[in-house]
Amino acid sequence: DRGLYRSLDGGAWWSRVLFVNDSTGCVDVAIDPAHPDRVYAATWERTRRASTRTYGGAGSGVWRSLDGGTTWTRLAGGLPPASANSGRIGIALAPSAPLTLYAIYSDAAGTFTGFYRSLDGGDTWTQTESGPLAIDSPYCWWFGRIWVNPADSAQAWVDGLRLYRTDDGGDSWTTVLGLHPDQHAQWILPSNPLRMWKGNDGGLYHTFDGGESWSIIPGLPTVQLYSVEASAADPHRIYGGAQDNGMLRTPTPTDGWELLFSGDGQYVVVDPTTTNTVYAAWQYGNLLRSTNGGTTFAAATSGIATGDRKNWSTPVVVDPVTKGRAQTRLYYGANRLYRSNSSAATWAAVSSDLSNGDAGANGVVYGTITSMAVAPSDSATIYVATDDGNVWVSSDFAATWQAIRAGLPQRWITRVVVDPVNPAIAYVTLSG
Repeated sequence: DRGLYRSLDGGAWWSRVLFVNDSTGCVDVAIDPAHPDRVYAATWERTRRASTRTYGGAGSGVWRSLDGGTTWTRLAGGLPPASANSGRIGIALAPSAPLTLYAIYSDAAGTFTGFYRSLDGGDTWTQTESGPLAIDSPYCWWFGRIWVNPADSAQAWVDGLRLYRTDDGGDSWTTVLGLHPDQHAQWILPSNPLRMWKGNDGGLYHTFDGGESWSIIPGLPTVQLYSVEASAADPHRIYGGAQDNGMLRTPTPTDGWELLFSGDGQYVVVDPTTTNTVYAAWQYGNLLRSTNGGTTFAAATSGIATGDRKNWSTPVVVDPVTKGRAQTRLYYGANRLYRSNSSAATWAAVSSDLSNGDAGANGVVYGTITSMAVAPSDSATIYVATDDGNVWVSSDFAATWQAIRAGLPQRWITRVVVDPVNPAIAYVTLSG
């Protein structure tokens, strides 16, 4: 089903007009406003599976149609040749001079490889200066968009970890400051190009001076939360692990949110015995502990093997039964289950590998625990779920494990929870 689709009746019906192969999709389109039958498309060969991903291939390329998308020609004329290493491509044209085109290329590893300009509608291309693009632009499979000033064909903006601007068609570049990282969307007001809006992992920004200064637009619910936590002893103090916006906390019900640390905030757990102790994770299994309510944090992974596989969002849970215990018991899921009886001061493995053992390929972390749950009515009963479809239960405090995935689809398990009264009842949610 991959490719470029066209509708001739306002979207009621669609037909595919550009197909490269079953692993190549169309990722960008540009239409000549003066001659709408002239259409450009960028394709990207990309395959993503649970245990592997390939972000490039010979299907990646730039295409042109002169008949409104009915037939297509792959463009060359100075563009990089197709290869197994061809990655994501972005394309844009200048509304004020539609024969001026720009394209940004990356390789299969997501590394920026070049910025190209055409002044003749795509017949010929020239590679321009790279400047900070070549230095500051990793993860190009995450970006790859170009935005051209509707009134100035030489001014273009390129999305990356940061935002980049050229005022001379790519011959020189400026890194734009004042924006949260990871740029994804932009709109330039056609009647006044000094006014722009920018969407990134930090929210929505705007500028009134052509990008010299930017301000975030407050009050929009744009934060993606991986987790949220409120202590029963102090329910007004709420913690949230936010995508690319760190670990957040409300000090009081009326004081708004404050940032505790940056990055990708993941699981956060408040100690049930004291609200001053907080356990907070960030990507790929890094775990921190605070003993002053989140004011400062220190590493809390002593005893966890560095060679174990940790999910992007490594789960950390607390044993809800605390009676008669001097220190809090927690569990941490890598590909093995870890337990701490010392409030995360030290950890020890209490299982073998609970995944199927497939460690993934091409940099993908796979074969990991994605969720755990301790029965509130019985600390000896522990459930564990994995990204490769396994669910396990131990009824003897992790001494032995029983596989209980029978009847479940072979899907990524996103969460396992236990009935609060009956430890034999559990629920799972699945991805896919």
